[in-house]
Amino acid sequence: MARKRKTVLRWGRSSWYQHNKFAGDEAKFAQVFQLGDSVGEYAIHGGGVPIKVKGVEGAVAVCIVSGLHQWDDHQIVVEGLKTLKGSMAPKANKKKKMPLRMKGAEKGAEGDAEKVTGNEGEQ
Repeated sequence: MARKRKTVLRWGRSSWYQHNKFAGDEAKFAQVFQLGDSVGEYAIHGGGVPIKVKGVEGAVAVCIVSGLHQWDDHQIVVEGLKTLKGSMAPKANKKKKMPLRMKGAEKGAEGDAEKVTGNEGEQ
């Protein structure tokens, strides 16, 4: 798991992406990035996915699953993150709550408070 994490943090892509980019060829992966003796510190097996936040450079975390086939490890992470993201989405309001305003306030007159609904004729 540490090797998947290190791969994701260094390149900012999922470990499954790296696996596919190099067709699973770890020797080619090591050669392209000139990893030398540190090649054993990285893994290009599915299951490591970066967590990114809009407006923040790079990954803020890595989610890792290990123990299944590579594709399954990757899919569990992706589906879990989709579920989490969906549960965090704001709920749609049927009607916006609007602030109170004073009747006649635009003319400087005092009046009763009324609810501004954005819909003509409603109070």
